[in-house]
Amino acid sequence: MTVARDDGLADKRGHETFMLKEIHEQPDAVARSLYGIDADIDAVAQEGILDPARVRRIVVVSSILHKLGIENRVQAAVYAARHGIA
Repeated sequence: MTVARDDGLADKRGHETFMLKEIHEQPDAVARSLYGIDADIDAVAQEGILDPARVRRIVVVSSILHKLGIENRVQAAVYAARHGIA
């Protein structure tokens, strides 16, 4: 079997490595994954798998961090310190 090479599928989008690309794409991926999750939270809560209140807090915090452009815990700590939150 021969697989055709497609450079468009292997785009690092300006990052030095694919790992860095994935790390920088995480906030967007999380936001897309959590979009519209409320119905799923309730369904899973009925099964006793997750605490719906905790998951909703995670969704809210993830959404806020994404909107602020914060990509990791270090950036969140720096943001909090600079804005007198921490």
